[in-house]
Amino acid sequence: MDKMENKLLEIAKQFDKNTVSVEVLANCRNKIYKANCLDYSFVLRLSDEQHRTVTQIESELDFQKYLFDNGADVAKPLQTESGKSCISFKQNNSRFIVSAFEYVTYKDWDERNDQSEETYMLIGKALGKIHKLSKQYNPVNVVKRRLWSEQQELQKAGELFKNYNAALYDKFTDFMQQMGREEKSIDTFGLTHGDYLISNYLIDGNNIKVIDFDECEYSWYAADLAICMRCYLFWTEHPEELPNKAKEAEMMHYNLLLGYSSENKVTKDMVFDLDKYIKIRDYIELAQLLEQTELNDIEKTHFEMCLDRILNNKPFLEFNTEKSERFLLK
Repeated sequence: MDKMENKLLEIAKQFDKNTVSVEVLANCRNKIYKANCLDYSFVLRLSDEQHRTVTQIESELDFQKYLFDNGADVAKPLQTESGKSCISFKQNNSRFIVSAFEYVTYKDWDERNDQSEETYMLIGKALGKIHKLSKQYNPVNVVKRRLWSEQQELQKAGELFKNYNAALYDKFTDFMQQMGREEKSIDTFGLTHGDYLISNYLIDGNNIKVIDFDECEYSWYAADLAICMRCYLFWTEHPEELPNKAKEAEMMHYNLLLGYSSENKVTKDMVFDLDKYIKIRDYIELAQLLEQTELNDIEKTHFEMCLDRILNNKPFLEFNTEKSERFLLK
């Protein structure tokens, strides 16, 4: 066991004194560990303070705990035996923050590979619950989460685009100004998941658990729906097939809204205006890819397609929304 795992085992025992070992589960922007106790396991998340501060993580956990306590289908955030939501420590001149969550044994995307109508309804229903509760959420003892426009890649995007392509920079500037004028009502705008994609909900039959609220932010509720659809339809091994997925998008859109409408009000922008919320993600992805020194073939295709859509005013994907429009009559 290395020094980091030794430290994490020590911290894990503050969440449960019966912890006997820790093991790596995933190594992404946040490193994820499984903490093993005598008769159960829980998850430890290791965050670098350069990515998120303690106050930012505390606000994320406060929102997730509020959702869990009020019946949303989210993983339960855990507290230490002394009542702390997270613990920070310094190692090798860097500061890290550890938070803990219940260990969910449901299937992830690789295991289930399920794109059925029933699955989309379940995903939509879970999102509807989150948004309905978000409308009533009032953070008191924590700092409010960021606005959508304060997202790290969007903050860097202007300079990156200016250095890469003047037309892209102009499009981005106009877009951000336009979005700044968009309606923000109680039914359309609030604290969102921020990263509602296929890796962030686990499913087992009719049961679902939403995880990873690390990117939660104040944005349009339709943006969560847009992220969900964009990921299913575009972030694949064959992104160039997107133009052929109109029927798939139509089915997915309808069933996501069918599930969503059972819990929360469907708004016009969820039916007609997803394209502009998908465009937020396009700009984020372009900024991320421009920062990378090398791109693989799939990333190059993603970059070229996103750039083409923006520079040539092309929609993400044209599909018939007539069936989905019925939810606006409720």
